[in-house]
Order: sequence, then structure tokens, then C-alpha cells
Amino acid sequence: MSEVVTLGRTVIYSLVDPRSGQTRYVGKTARGMLARLISHKHAAKRGQLPVNRWVMKLIRETGSGPIFNWIESVPDGADWAEREMF
Repeated sequence: MSEVVTLGRTVIYSLVDPRSGQTRYVGKTARGMLARLISHKHAAKRGQLPVNRWVMKLIRETGSGPIFNWIESVPDGADWAEREMF
């Protein structure tokens, strides 16, 4: 996956189960998408949130993490929280 630079935008993304194609999580990042995916994988080791436990289980069962899909970029000043609702 190549790094997507946000350039003053918030990126809305989803984490998808590669086995079922089901979207399991929708989030946002103002950092690059690759950095956010790495952050999810690190957080999965602590397993404190449901998304973290799911990512860790997925890594254990499949040897890889979720599919990381870009949904849209929201310009600075726009309501990213409204756009993140799925």
C-alpha cells in the first residue's frame, strides 16, 4: 500500500474483513493512511477496544490484517464527524 498524504484533509476510511468483505470499522485520520494502519496493528496488541481485539484475531487467523479502504477526504473546516457516520 502506498502512503496517502492528507494535505490538510481528514481521510475517512474503513477496515474490512478480507474473508467476508464485511466492513467492521469506519474511522478517520489526519495522518497518512499507512501510518494509521500501522497504529491499528500496534493497538491490536493491547486489545482494549473491540476493533483492536478483532484486528488481533484476524492477524492470528489469517496472517494479515484487515483491508484498509479509503472512503473520502474531508477538507479542513468541514464536518468530518458527519461524514464518518456509516
